[in-house]
Order: sequence, then C-alpha cells, then structure tokens
Amino acid sequence: MLARAANNDERVSLLTRINTNLYFIRRINLEIEERRQETFTEHNSLIDEIIRGNAAKAEDYLYKHLTVSANQALEVLPTGLLRIYSD
Repeated sequence: MLARAANNDERVSLLTRINTNLYFIRRINLEIEERRQETFTEHNSLIDEIIRGNAAKAEDYLYKHLTVSANQALEVLPTGLLRIYSD
C-alpha cells in the first residue's frame, strides 16, 4: 500500500514476491489471536503517524513491526512445515 502510494513500481514488485512467498507462514501466525491483535495495533499506529506526517515515528513503527513479524514468522515456521509435509 505504501509502495503503491509512493508510485514505486520496483518496490511494489519486490514486496508482491515476498508476500507471495510468506503468505502461508503469515496466515499461521495470524491464527494466534494475540498476534492478530498486535498486528492490527501496529498497522494502525503506523497509519496514524503517516497521517500526522511524522515520518520518523512512522519509520520507527514500521521497523519494529517488521522485526517482530520476522521473528514470529521464524517461530511458526516449524508448524507451517509440519502442516505442509505431514500426513
């Protein structure tokens, strides 16, 4: 959404590929109610700072969100792989 708003076609393409590859893991992560609520809160905080024009704070929220999301994706990866490859 942000990359599209910035008319950054290269970034949109890159993020589309990443999101396609991570979709399954992200879905498993969002099955956890606490994580789902945290994600909504993180997204809302980021959007609020963008609307306020506070780029530094928005960047901080985005960095924290991506860091937490990456760490949690690694945590649910084994569960995801078991779902794919178990009988």
